[in-house]
Amino acid sequence: MTQQSVDEPGRGERPVGDVFSQFGDELSQSLRREFEQLRTEAGERARAGARGAGLLAAAGVSGGVASAAVLTVPVLGLRRLLGSGPTALLIAGGAGALTAYLAKRGLDELGVPTEAATERVKEAAQQAVSPT
Repeated sequence: MTQQSVDEPGRGERPVGDVFSQFGDELSQSLRREFEQLRTEAGERARAGARGAGLLAAAGVSGGVASAAVLTVPVLGLRRLLGSGPTALLIAGGAGALTAYLAKRGLDELGVPTEAATERVKEAAQQAVSPT
C-alpha cells in the first residue's frame, strides 16, 4: 500500500497523515487559547459583578439605618400620646400586616400556589372530569 503525499511549496512532499496531524495540533492550540481568554473575561466580569453586589448591599444597609432613624420620630410622638404599651402593639400590628402583605406579593411573583389558587385548580379539575 502506498502512502499518499501532499505537495507543499518549499517543503517537498509530506504524507497526508502529517498534514492532518499538524492541522489537529493547530486547531487544539487555537481552541485552548480561546477558552483561556473566555475564562479570563468571565472571571473579570464576575469580580466586577461581585463588587457591584457588595456596593448595593452596603447601600441597602445604609438606607435601612436611615429609614429606621426617620421612623423613630413618629414612634416617639405616638409614645407621648398613647403610652409605651399601646404604641408597641400598634407598631407590631402594622409591621405584621406589612410582612404578610409583602410575603403574599412575593409568593405571587414567584408563582408559588397559595391555598386559594390550589382550591381553584382542584375545582376546575373536578368540573373537567365530571360528566355534565
